[in-house]
Parts: sequence; structure tokens; C-alpha cells
Amino acid sequence: MVAKLVKIIFVFSLLFYLFHFLFFWMFESTDSYFYFAFAQFIRTGTYFIPSPYQYAVPSTMEPPLYSVILFLTQFFHRSDVLIHFLQIAAIVVSAFFLYRIFLEHIGKTFALFFATLFLIVPGHFVYVSNLVAEPIAIFFISLYLFVLYRYIEKKEQHLLGFLLILSAFMTLQRYNLIGFFGVSLLLFFRLKKKSKNTYFGFLGGIAILFSWVLINHFLNSSWGFSNSEGKHLYNRILHFDRLLPAQDDP
Repeated sequence: MVAKLVKIIFVFSLLFYLFHFLFFWMFESTDSYFYFAFAQFIRTGTYFIPSPYQYAVPSTMEPPLYSVILFLTQFFHRSDVLIHFLQIAAIVVSAFFLYRIFLEHIGKTFALFFATLFLIVPGHFVYVSNLVAEPIAIFFISLYLFVLYRYIEKKEQHLLGFLLILSAFMTLQRYNLIGFFGVSLLLFFRLKKKSKNTYFGFLGGIAILFSWVLINHFLNSSWGFSNSEGKHLYNRILHFDRLLPAQDDP
């Protein structure tokens, strides 16, 4: 009875995501402007942000990878539909990775229950139609956890190189995911017998992150991943509180 109920809820959750894709629309938030502006900069070489934001150089306050994805989707006629589909698919595939992790430890029914519970998190219904990096970041996190599980539980040590590359890209999807790259580095230095693929992953991950540091410096003369990360007082007031200074404020 419980197994049947879980399957019914799982099917209804998938049907709701299908309904979401067919009848919901994409909307933007403040972060979306920065993602889209950088995507347009990649495409045209021009960086534009609407008032009240004023930037003389491209801002890297938001990580670049999602902007690259937005840039690539613009080659399709209905890029908004494609982005919506990708973000829904990211959540559904993330649930699948969670299911696979739980399957071998708690059985099929409870694994499906937790995957379904993940799918019906209300925040997912909002974020999949918001032009932000979080849904795809969730996909990266779940993929990382699944591969990490295979590496630790199944002793598939050849996957460490992939973890290093993946976690580097994750950092460029959301800067705060750099902790996953730190975990990968820790596993790398703890591993005694390293293969060529593992060394390739280590060098590749370092190269990916260092390349972005150089690109960021070229764009706005700032060292590091970002030129502000939303921490400057002026940006925080505008970004979070939508408060404007007085017109005569220099």
C-alpha cells in the first residue's frame, strides 16, 4: 500500500512538472539582469544593466557559467522555452541521482519516497521558472554527490579526475560551491596511487579556475573570481533592498 502511494505521488509530481513546463512562464529577478547582461556581453561585446545600476566595466558579481548557458540558448528560436526545459530537467535528473544513491541502502520504496520528496519541494516550483543559476547548480551538486558516492562506496578511483573537473565548473556556476572543489582536492592529496586521468583532472580543474581569474582581471582589473560578489555596500543596498540614494548623493 505504501509503495503504491509513493508511486502515485511520484507520477503526479512528474505530471505537475510537465504542467509547469506547458503553462508556466519564465520570469526575471534582480540577479537575472546580471546573468543576462553578461550573456549579452559574450554575444555582442557590450555590457548593459538598466537603472539604477551603473557599471563602467562588466560585473562578475554573478558567476559566468549560467551566462554562458544563456548565451548558447540564444542560438535557438525560443530560448526561453529551452531554458525552462533545462531547469526542469535539472531538478528531475537531480531526483534520479538521489534515488540511485538511496536505492542500495534503504530499498526501492524509500528511495523513491525521498526522490519524490525532493521533487515536491515548493522552492523548486519557483526556481525552475526563474532566470537564475540555482536549478542547474542543484543538478551539479546532485551529480557530484552521485559520483562521489561511486568513488567512495564502489571504490571507483578513476572518477576522481572527473570530480575535480566537475567541481571546478560548479564553482563557476555558483561561487559558494568552491567547497566541493576543496573536497576534491582533499581526496586527490589523500590518494596514494594516482592515475594519469586523476592528474589530468587536477590540472584541468586548476586551469579552469585560474583561467577565469585571468579573464575576470582582464574584464574589470579585479583579482579573484568576482569583482564584487554583491558585498559592496552600494550594491547590497540596491541589490537586496532596492533603496536608491538621494539624487544629489555623489
